Amino acid sequence: MSISQINVSGTGFSVSGFTPPLTLAAGQSTTFGVLFNSTISGSLDGTVSVVSNATNSPTIAASGTDMQTVSHSATLNWTSSASTVMSYYVYRGAQTGGPYAKLNAAPASLTTYTDSTVQAGQTYFYVATSVDSNNVESTFSDETSATIPTP
Repeated sequence: MSISQINVSGTGFSVSGFTPPLTLAAGQSTTFGVLFNSTISGSLDGTVSVVSNATNSPTIAASGTDMQTVSHSATLNWTSSASTVMSYYVYRGAQTGGPYAKLNAAPASLTTYTDSTVQAGQTYFYVATSVDSNNVESTFSDETSATIPTP
């Protein structure tokens, strides 16, 4: 049998691992992949048709479900500590008490910070420091935590 092509229909479906034409002897088999990668949310149907010189070339039903990616963030707000404060750094740790890693490369002048690099199902621990007009950074603030929900 000679397979000349594999046709795929349906939004988001494609074939991998097949290079036409492919000749198979009696009793031989082959494998190929049907991938699903859609930008449309929900269940989608498609078909996979094998085009060959055989009298019984198959057509296979395919279905896939694409789920919307859920993005998470943690927003921190605080009250300015003194009139000499010019800006703030925000730090995050994976366990209470640190160690902490600085999240913002340059000090921020606002008293709010949104951490958009968090992952679902994780708990993060945050502290902040203030920077005065002489560019002197304070000690860490009290720690707060955020637990990011699992979708």
